[in-house]
Amino acid sequence: MNPDEFLNSQDATAPVKTREEALYAPVQYDEPEKEENAFAPEPEEPVEQPQAEQPAEPQEQKSVEELQQQANNIYTDMYKGLAMGTGAVGLGTLDFGVDLAKAGVSAVTDGKVSLQGFDDEYERLTKIDNPVLQKVREFASVIVPTMTGTGLVAGAVKGLALPGIAKGTLGIAGAASVDAAVIGISDQGFEDNGARVIADTFPETFGPNGRFPIPEQWKTLDGDSPEVRKIKNIHESVGLSFIGDALGFILSNGKPILKWFDPRDLKARIFKQRMVRGSDMETNMRLGEIDRLINEAAQGRQTAGTKKVVQALTQERDRLVQQ
Repeated sequence: MNPDEFLNSQDATAPVKTREEALYAPVQYDEPEKEENAFAPEPEEPVEQPQAEQPAEPQEQKSVEELQQQANNIYTDMYKGLAMGTGAVGLGTLDFGVDLAKAGVSAVTDGKVSLQGFDDEYERLTKIDNPVLQKVREFASVIVPTMTGTGLVAGAVKGLALPGIAKGTLGIAGAASVDAAVIGISDQGFEDNGARVIADTFPETFGPNGRFPIPEQWKTLDGDSPEVRKIKNIHESVGLSFIGDALGFILSNGKPILKWFDPRDLKARIFKQRMVRGSDMETNMRLGEIDRLINEAAQGRQTAGTKKVVQALTQERDRLVQQ
């Protein structure tokens, strides 16, 4: 490079120097950048030292009076819940009484007099805000009168001098009639029936597109009139009652227990009698009394009169077993 080329290569903004200053001035070179060593160890990160555990704050000690008050509050809430539940059951029972009076007045007056306004006002005044207690009330308005009615029917049928199958048939028919009457009278007959509730709760299984769809004619639909909803609820209640009671009768009383067991003597008969005692308390008490009388007669002196008494007691016992 000649002196002129060197001068032209310098920064034009730098201050102008004489020829001699430019030629003999020391040349400054940029220091080369240091290349990073790829194999150099990475700097170690600082390790956090574990902090010492803070001592637990001392818990506030409650006095005996405070603990006693807390226990009293728990028992108070429990008793309050029981009282509210009992009250809901009582209101449900009273609801059916109001519905029964409304239906009776309408039937006697051929629909000319209606207690619907009184029923609406009664429901408004006795409305329960708690949804759980309201459901308890609705269930009680059907369950309590149904249990009461079926109990009366069972007591009346039991007093009849009929064979076991005839009693069972009358009991099944009577229970179904009670269910139909309760649903027909209660306002719950206007609500969705069980088939509709099941289909809505499990749509993938029992819904219209489910694996086991419930027929539409079995369910209460949104477009059904109150009369149609009532009829569907009655049919469902009667059908379920008939099926349940029939299965219960077949499993418990339809076939005599230990029918294959043929007792040969008095002890065998007593043993079989004790094995098949699955009936009501009154029958069991009578069977126990018969067994005691037969045993006393067997241990005493055998006369013609005693044999006749034992024979009559044996026949009564056999009749009670087969009923």
